[in-house]
Amino acid sequence: MKSLFERRTFLKKISRVFAAGILLIVFYFFHDLLNRFLKTDRKVNIPLQKITGNSYTGEHFFVFRQDDGWRVFSRKCPHLGCSLQKNPADTQIVCPCHGSTFSLDGKYLHGPAKKDMTPLSYTVEQDKKMIIYF
Repeated sequence: MKSLFERRTFLKKISRVFAAGILLIVFYFFHDLLNRFLKTDRKVNIPLQKITGNSYTGEHFFVFRQDDGWRVFSRKCPHLGCSLQKNPADTQIVCPCHGSTFSLDGKYLHGPAKKDMTPLSYTVEQDKKMIIYF
């Protein structure tokens, strides 16, 4: 009699694990499908005269003017997605959450991120506007 209850308990546990696995797989594909249909290209127009000095910090991006052109990076830290900040001396970019540090050209310097900052696509139009896609 005891083995019958042990089998039933075992089968119940296995069926719950199986059902949870199926639900995770369905959620994964549904989430991916939903993102594909709802994803829209986000873009921001910035007048170039708004970029004073050599940098501009937007809500979702950094813009840096360098000798060979522009550099545009996401403000999302490649480690866990915290919003990156420029240090007060404007010499580095720092993640306030975990301390990852990057140079102004987006290169990883130290910290837990282990990757460079994410570059963003942009275009500069004739009428002195920069369009940033993120």
